[in-house]
Amino acid sequence: MSHYQTEEQQLEIIKEFFKKYQTWLIWGMTALVLGLMGNQYWHQHRQTQNRQASEAFESLIQAVSSNQSVKAQAYASQLMSDYSSSVYGQAAALYQAKLEVEQGHLDQAKKYLNQAIDHAASFDLRDLAYVRLARIQLEQKDVMQAKKSLENLGVHSAYRPLVYELQGDLARAEHRISEARQDYQHALDLLSQQGIKNKILEMKLTQVVHKNNA
Repeated sequence: MSHYQTEEQQLEIIKEFFKKYQTWLIWGMTALVLGLMGNQYWHQHRQTQNRQASEAFESLIQAVSSNQSVKAQAYASQLMSDYSSSVYGQAAALYQAKLEVEQGHLDQAKKYLNQAIDHAASFDLRDLAYVRLARIQLEQKDVMQAKKSLENLGVHSAYRPLVYELQGDLARAEHRISEARQDYQHALDLLSQQGIKNKILEMKLTQVVHKNNA
């Protein structure tokens, strides 16, 4: 009998608890349900965004492959506008920068490269943007800015050979021939470890060696 009374008492306690806190419980459950729904919506939205960006980027690649420059630029503009925070938007900005360089529009190319840097969905693409930016800055004789761009690359960047080559170019521009030779040699050593030869880089090294010995 005492066991039965205990169960009745427990039931009453539970009833009193729900009666007392039902408003808070309802609000809590509502918040939980809304939170779950919102989380699900966000994931679905991200998946849709990624799929659409991937399709637009594939269209960009196809347009580039078939030399349809007008279509390619339209897809690139769409990716940079609608999916700027994605890796596809970042790659599109790099593509646009490449086109501007080919046309001699270096200032416009820098804007696209800075966009790729600011929306760094991929650190590898960000590093590539810094390398290309430094190259343009060096072309424009802006040595200090080129140095700053290269300083933003991580020490373990996949583009270290390019970084050493550009550092050599910068040292050479400032007549620091000995440093230029060391940087070119570092670049060649890293490329050699990957089984890659670079005739232009070898020529640069030969030139500074001769100048250093002159």
